[in-house]
Formats: sequence, C-alpha cells, structure tokens
Amino acid sequence: MTRSIDGGEREREKERAHLFSHRKISPPPLLQPLTGVATTFNGNDQQALDAAAQGVAVADRSHCRRLRVSGRGRLAFLHGQATNDFGGSGVVEFGGSGVGPPAPGDVLPNVAFALPDGRVRDFGTAFVTADGVLLQASPWSGGRDGEQEEEEDAAARRGGGEGGPAAGKRDPSDLLAALDGCVFPGDEVSIADVTAETASFALLGPGAASALAALGALDAGALPKGKMMLLGGGGGGGGGSGGSLNGGGGVGGASRSPVVVARGGGLSEAGDGFTLILDRAAAPDLWRALVAVGGAVPMGDGAWERARVLAGRPAVGTELGAGVPATALEAGLCGAVSIEKGCYVGQEALAKAAGVGRLKQQLWGLRLADSGVDDVEGGAEGALAVGATIWPASPPPPPSGGGGEASSSSRGAPAGRVTSVAADADNNPFALAYVSSTGRAGAEKLSEGLEVVVELKGKRARAALVDLPFASRELPERAAGAVPKEAEDKPSVAPNDKGGREARLAAMKARLEAYQRGEAAPE
Repeated sequence: MTRSIDGGEREREKERAHLFSHRKISPPPLLQPLTGVATTFNGNDQQALDAAAQGVAVADRSHCRRLRVSGRGRLAFLHGQATNDFGGSGVVEFGGSGVGPPAPGDVLPNVAFALPDGRVRDFGTAFVTADGVLLQASPWSGGRDGEQEEEEDAAARRGGGEGGPAAGKRDPSDLLAALDGCVFPGDEVSIADVTAETASFALLGPGAASALAALGALDAGALPKGKMMLLGGGGGGGGGSGGSLNGGGGVGGASRSPVVVARGGGLSEAGDGFTLILDRAAAPDLWRALVAVGGAVPMGDGAWERARVLAGRPAVGTELGAGVPATALEAGLCGAVSIEKGCYVGQEALAKAAGVGRLKQQLWGLRLADSGVDDVEGGAEGALAVGATIWPASPPPPPSGGGGEASSSSRGAPAGRVTSVAADADNNPFALAYVSSTGRAGAEKLSEGLEVVVELKGKRARAALVDLPFASRELPERAAGAVPKEAEDKPSVAPNDKGGREARLAAMKARLEAYQRGEAAPE
C-alpha cells in the first residue's frame, strides 16, 4: 500500500529516533545524544558551508516539528491564528505577487504564530496541499509524550505534586498544544503531529536544481518562489507533477513514495534552494541518492547553525520564543505580519507597534570592528559571545573595574544583548543581537557600520552593525481606506471596530448552537 505524507491519521511512533544510523550514511555523523541529529559529518562543517555557497549541500531537518492541519475550515482557522494572511482578506503574497487565497501547490515560506504580547511562539513554513496544510515549524526539543501527559495531568487533577513542576501545564512554545486549544467545536479542523512519520531535507546552494535533475526531477529548477510540486507516488496534494526522483516511479528505489519539493531551503528570503518532505521510511534512500548521484555534501546541524546565524534567520530559543522579549517585527519578520486582516493572537500588540512606526529594538548582525578594541583589563577575546551586553561606542562606557561589569546606574541603560554567535568563513565571530533603536546605541537610527561596544564578564570589544540577508524590516501598513481616518490618527487603538467584534461573537455563538444541536457548522 502506498504511503502518503498527506494521508490520514497513523499511530505515532513512541521513539523519535533519527532515520539515519552510522551504518546508512557516509561519512558517518557525530550524533547529538538527545535529538539524534547529526552534529557533523567527519568534521566537514566548512566544506558543507562552502558547498552551500558555491555548490550543493543537503541538511537533514527531520527533527523540525511538522503538523498537518486538515478539514474544511483549515484555511479560515490558520487565518485566525497566524500573523500571516491566509486569504481571509482576499490577497496573499506568494513570491511578491498577490494571487488570492492559497491553493494547492502554494508555499508560505515564513509563517509566524504569536503570543498575545507580540512575541513569537513559533516560526516556520506552510505547504498547501489538496486536502490540508502542512506546517513545518522549529526543531522540537522538548515537551511531553502522550503517556507523560496523561500521568502528569492526572497528578495535577489529584492536587498532588507527583507530576513535577510541569504537571498539568502546557509549554507556551508548544505550537501543537496552542493550536489544538484554539479549535472551536464545529470548526471542522483537525491537527495531527506527523513529525515522527515524515522526514525533511534542505537542499542548499546554486547546484541544488542540478542535483534534483540528476535524480530525475527535471522540472524542479523551474519552480518559482512560493511554489511546490509533488514528485512520484501519484495522487493530488501538490501543485503539479514533475516526474519522479531517481526514475522508476519511486524515490531512490522506494516503492512509489511521494516527495514534496518546494522552492526555498529555509535560510534565504530569496527562496534559494529546496525543501524536500517525504515519508520517513523512504528517506534513507533519497539521502543516499542526493549524496551519491546528486553530488550534495552532507551538512550537519553544527554547520546549519553557522549558516543560520550568518544569514540572520531568527530561531526559537535564541531570538524567538516565549522566553525571549522580542516581537515578530523586532525579529525582522515584518514580511510575515499582516495588520489588515481580522483578529488573531498578538495582533493588537503588533498593530500598535506598526502604528507608532518605530520599534524599541531590532535584530542585527555584529562583527568585530576594524577600529580595534578598548584597551581595558580583560582584553577583547571572548567579548563577542552569547549573553554579552551592548553599549554605545561614544562616549565609551567607563571601565567596569574588578573584572565585573559596572552597574547600569553608572553607565545608563544598555543598548542590547547578543543572542547567537557563529564563526564565519575566516573563523571570525559573527553574532546576532537585539540592539536598541531608541537612541541608546548612540544613533537615532540603526544602520550598517554603526559601532557599539560589547562586553561580557569584564572583556570588552568594539563591534560594527551588519544588516542581515534574512531580515524584513519594512513595517506593515494598512491599505488606504482600510480603517476610518479617526482610527488611523490613533495607532494605539486595535484595528478591529466594535461592529467587527460583535459580528465575530455572533458567528461563534451560531457555531456553538449548531454544535449543540449536532448540526454542521454554518458556512
């Protein structure tokens, strides 16, 4: 029986073991103990980065969480949950052109789900198929499995402490729990976690299309940004057919297993590279074919992290998430935020920020400046590191003394903090940092080349701001005439008028009454 990634419910695997073992891959990977993801392939990180820039590299992203949203109300549901426009207002941007509501074969490359205060709960990509939407979100690094949930929730209901501090609670960053908790009776929406039964690869570099062509996917290179196709296996669910990978109607010898091929590898706003999603059972064959036939260099998670930081793509846990005090707009995800559509979680906070027209902070890159370092005790080595505090370069902050950092009262408020650091091609540190855009960094407006001082545990250095390829900084605006003039004059007011709220409440009441009567939800 042919398995399809767009099929029905299946029993979830208890073990999330990675689909590759050292016996299946050459060169053998060094595996991370918790996620089972290959950290590196015989220390080839720089080779993989060079291939991603000049040739073709393949990275396993199977540990990213994948959720399938299905049912008649799926697009309307996602339209009310994501910061993006899923077609409820009539126009969605795909590759820069408005084409109306998403259709099978469309891809929304940057989809964000916000918390009420505008922070980002999760961030990923939406793949629209014939009977569902597949969301590929951030790597899943925790949470509770089904048995653990039952035990801890039961303990919480008994009032005991046997379930631990997380008993009966949901991780605020858990996208599945958040979405599932918003499904209203009668919405005709179901959400399934298909992470364990599917696999995902990112094919990066200018040679990515040629690698797919070598495996038989001759049409993949013609895919525009925001589009995908289904290869092999037959059936609907994709946006077209471009043959099959590795010939013979199958994937690397697998029995007609379909592969979703989408433009964009996840590290570029330009849509470079491809994302491949398929059934987990067929993934080892495809990986071997991409490496042996397509000439792709295997990329471990360490090299991916370096590429992510250098591209400026924010990640949950460092630049995004429930524990990170930064909104989607501040993280450089302005292109993923709509303030025109109806109500969604976080809209009021994001609309207020966009209405003011100025953000409190922005995500920027940092490199050690050519002007050298401050000659202070402790030296500059190690100053540009995760957790470092950012200060304005002029006037320079006073010496901290005693190997520690001076109090904020003696130096004023800090201008930001470093969130991620990676080595560039020359093995020099490159950082991502949230930098104040209210003048604390020494300038009224942040710009490329602006110098600041970074400090960590008495070590201090000058660093220069670097714009990020992935960042989208243009704040969203309302279309002319979208709201009354008096509302435009008060940007702090949420963009939903009283009548709109009353209409939504009436619709919710009608759906609840229909559900109680056992009827289908009204259209």
